[in-house]
Amino acid sequence: MAPRYEDAEIDAGLKRMLGEDAGWKTPQQRDGMYRIMRLENNGIRSELLIVVLPTGGGKSILFMLPAFMEDERGTGGGPVSIVVVPFVSLVQDLVLRARELGIDCMEWRSDIDQEREERQRDARLVVVSADVAVSEGFTAYVESIRGRGLLERVFFDECHTAIMDVSYRERLGLLTGLHRFGCPLVMLTATLPVLMEDWFRERMLAQDATIIRAPTMRVNIRYRVKQVKPGKTAIEDGVVAAMKAIEGRMGTAQRGVIYCRSIKQCEAIAATVGCKAYHSKLTREARAAALQDWVDGRDGQRWIAATTGLGTGVDIKGIVGVIHAGPPFGLVDFVQQTGRGGRQRGEVVDSVIVTDGRAGWANEFGSDIDHMNREGVELFMKDEGCRRLVLGRFFDGIELCCSDMRAEYCDRCLGETDEADGGEYRQEGKVLVVNRLKESVQEESRRMTRLYSWLDRVREVGCSVCFVKWHIHGAKEEDIRRMEHERKDCKLLKQKDFDRWQASLLYQLPLVMASNTTFRGPCTFLF
Repeated sequence: MAPRYEDAEIDAGLKRMLGEDAGWKTPQQRDGMYRIMRLENNGIRSELLIVVLPTGGGKSILFMLPAFMEDERGTGGGPVSIVVVPFVSLVQDLVLRARELGIDCMEWRSDIDQEREERQRDARLVVVSADVAVSEGFTAYVESIRGRGLLERVFFDECHTAIMDVSYRERLGLLTGLHRFGCPLVMLTATLPVLMEDWFRERMLAQDATIIRAPTMRVNIRYRVKQVKPGKTAIEDGVVAAMKAIEGRMGTAQRGVIYCRSIKQCEAIAATVGCKAYHSKLTREARAAALQDWVDGRDGQRWIAATTGLGTGVDIKGIVGVIHAGPPFGLVDFVQQTGRGGRQRGEVVDSVIVTDGRAGWANEFGSDIDHMNREGVELFMKDEGCRRLVLGRFFDGIELCCSDMRAEYCDRCLGETDEADGGEYRQEGKVLVVNRLKESVQEESRRMTRLYSWLDRVREVGCSVCFVKWHIHGAKEEDIRRMEHERKDCKLLKQKDFDRWQASLLYQLPLVMASNTTFRGPCTFLF
């Protein structure tokens, strides 16, 4: 059982760990830490907590400080905290940072690459990748420390990946198994959009979890979208131009990242600009070497070309330039990646998306969450108002423009774009203000267009039941082929049950794609 601490003791512990000048970055970070230190561990059905802090908001403090203070108490043989993270690169980063603070920390690896003695060692803080955390070997290890009364709490860092990345990393969907240990589970992230919170709670069996949510918008990021004419090297040329503009403002030890949509593009851009590439096809050692060369600035390297693997959780100082070579895969990905920058006081980050106006490849049969994530970044790039309005609405449920937040102005608020016409915008100093009525009408039109498009896809595929199922959960290629059958032949839902459900539907307005909808009452779809 972990010792209990008063608030003043926790405040003092923070200063001992980080230095006398250390303080809480936000009230929510402080309240999250106080709450974690008081979570009851009954070993059966303990408390759940979700903490949402902005990128660079000090999430890692929430699991490092308890381990640090419990180490100070010198209570040998426990308590033990476990941290589950989605990426191997993040595991290594966290272990190194914890050890630098004097915390007894170890990485738990699979049976293949770790000796039995090390696997059985009781460290104060145990960090494990999500893929390994669902293995039988790790489950047995946790049960062993639980059986000895040493397991205190489990953290799931970057927990948004449980709904954002599960379509291509199935093992993330198995992390609900963390509940089997019966201890408090703390879920940490910088990017859990309010629109997706219910999905997340359902996926992680966390309907009754307490949530502490801080505003996630960063005031020290300048958002730009650079439009280039389509061409064979147009994106690469735009990236080089953006790099040169940002380098003119860089300090001696500052650096930048270029995020690419594919390994092929990553290699090509690295060759063009003369920097290292970082992607999943490289060996673990090669990725580590490329990252270290960039961090150390060897041979004058200020930039690194990377795929999304460098986009979540890794904390590197001095990043002031973040360029996207083409549209990001989604708005969550974009905020995670831009959030790598501006971690030191006084730093301002230049975020530039270079696009030729063409949409990047997207999985048509991704989940609703995948579609919402992608549509969010499309709106961010194309919407004619302040870019922070889109971010605030999506992540925090609050619309604040750059001037409201006293933030670095985006290109819209600086008037650097010329889409405004027909009196839709008016100039107030440097800020463009949207006509709310026209914006509302346009948004309603976009929603109806998306609805009709979705219904057309249902008609084309065949079985509406299977289509909806895979639209919620996402689909693999072989699953897509299996739903190409007639509704009456579906094995998931019998026709009589479908007819009974359909007869219960009521509609208020006439719909062109359905019959009997000229008044409120039952509706029968035409397909």
